[in-house]
Amino acid sequence: MKSKKNTVQLAEPKPVEESTIHTQMQELYLQIKKLETKLNKMTFYDELTLLPNLKSFKKELTFALINAERSRKKLAVVKIGLDRFKIVNDTLGILNGDALLKEVAVRLQSLGSNSKALSRMNGDEFLIFIEDARNEQDITNFCKEIMGLFKLPFYIDNNELFVSVSIGVSVYPFAGHNVLGLIKTADIAMCRVKEEGKNNFKIYNGMLNKFTGHQLTFENELRHALKRKEFSLVYQPQWSIKTKQLIGIEALIRWNHPHLGLISPSDFIPLAEKLGIIFSVGEWVLEEACKQNKRWQDASFPPLRCSVNISIAQLLHSDFPKIVSNILNRTQLNPKFLELEITESIAIVKEGYILKVLNRFKEMGISIALDDFGTGYSSLKYLSQFPIKRLKIDQTFLHEKSIINESIIRAIITMGHSMNLSVLAEGVENKEQLGFLESEGCDEIQGYYFSKPLPPKEVETLIQYYSPLAKGVE
Repeated sequence: MKSKKNTVQLAEPKPVEESTIHTQMQELYLQIKKLETKLNKMTFYDELTLLPNLKSFKKELTFALINAERSRKKLAVVKIGLDRFKIVNDTLGILNGDALLKEVAVRLQSLGSNSKALSRMNGDEFLIFIEDARNEQDITNFCKEIMGLFKLPFYIDNNELFVSVSIGVSVYPFAGHNVLGLIKTADIAMCRVKEEGKNNFKIYNGMLNKFTGHQLTFENELRHALKRKEFSLVYQPQWSIKTKQLIGIEALIRWNHPHLGLISPSDFIPLAEKLGIIFSVGEWVLEEACKQNKRWQDASFPPLRCSVNISIAQLLHSDFPKIVSNILNRTQLNPKFLELEITESIAIVKEGYILKVLNRFKEMGISIALDDFGTGYSSLKYLSQFPIKRLKIDQTFLHEKSIINESIIRAIITMGHSMNLSVLAEGVENKEQLGFLESEGCDEIQGYYFSKPLPPKEVETLIQYYSPLAKGVE
C-alpha cells in the first residue's frame, strides 16, 4: 500500500495595494529628509548657539564674493570678539560661560537683515559679512550698531555682567580677494583693537602690520627699553567741576623708541603683559610718579594726588603691597597723595585675595579708584565690599552720545554718591559734555577740554595757577 506524501500548499501572496506602497515610500522619504536635516545641522550649525558655523560662513561668503566680483561691489567681513571672556569662564565656570555665549548670539541676531550672515566662528568669536558695503560710513554705522547691543548688562546665574566687544573689519577687494584672506585680515584688525584697549572697532589697512614683520626685534627692544631709560611719564590733569581747580593728575607712560619715535602705551603694554615684563615696567611707573610728585612738593608747589594704573599682574603679586610701601619710604611721599587705579575686570579675579590687598592699601593711607567703570564685568557687591574711594566713568559713554549712554552716566553718578564715592568722568572734550556732567552732579573730570597729558615742566604751570593752595586733597 502506497503511503501518501504530505504536501504543503503555499498561499499565494496577496496583492499590496498601491496606496500602501505610496504611504511607505512617503514615510521612508520623511525619515531620509529628517536624517539629512540632522546631518546638515551637525555640519553647518553650531551646537551651542544654533547659529551657522564657520564652515557655513565660508560657503555663504564664497557665493557672496562671486556676486561682488560680478557686480563690482564692495563686501565687508566683520569679526566680533568678546573682551575678557576668559575671566567669565575662569570665575563663573564653563556652563555660565556657555550661557553668556547663547545670550550674545540672541542679541547679535537682533541686527535684523544683516544677522542672516551671522555665524559663530569658535569660542567667543563671531563673524558677519555685509554685501554691498557702499562706503566706510556704512561700515562704521554697522559696527556702532553692534557695540550698542552690549551697552546693557547680561544676567547670568544671578550675576550682572557688562560685556564689551572688539570688532575687526576687512573690505573686499582692498583687504583680500578670497574667503581665507578676508577672514585673516578681519582677525588682524580685531586683534589690533584688543591691543589698543578693547571695546572698539577698526577697519583693516596695511598699516596694521607695521610691526608684524619685525615682531621679534620689537619684542627684544621692549625688553631692553627700561634698562636703556627709554620710558617717560606724562601727566593728565584732573579737575574739580565745582571749583574749576586742579585737584589731581594721572601718570601715563610713553615709550621714546630710538627709531620709531614716541609710542603709545596701547601699542606696547599688551606686549609687555605677554612677555611677562609688565611687573617691572609697572614698578618703574609707580616709583617715578611718586618721585615726581614729591619733587613738586619739595619745590613748594601745592600738593596733589597722583593716580597710577595698576595691572592685574602687579595686584596678584604676593610682594606688591611691600613693594608699594618701600617705594613710598624711598620717595618720602605721603601715602594720601597716591591713588591706585584698578579696573572692574581685576575685581572679579580672586575676589577674596584682592579684597585683602586693597584693605592693606587703605590701612596704609592710599586711596583706590575704579577705572573704566561700566565697561567690565561689574557687580555692586565689589563697590560695597572693596575700599573704593573714586569711580571713573569710561569715556565711551560720553563720546557716543545717546539717551542710553546719558542714562548710564546719570545712574553711575547717582549710585556713586549714594555710596559716598567721588565720581570722575574721563575723556571730556567739549563744553557740551562738561555742561551735561555739571548738571548731573559729577564731581571731577579729565580730558582734552581742559588739558592733554603734559610733561612735568608744563604741569608745574597748572599747579601754580589752578590748584587749591596748600589745601591738600579730598
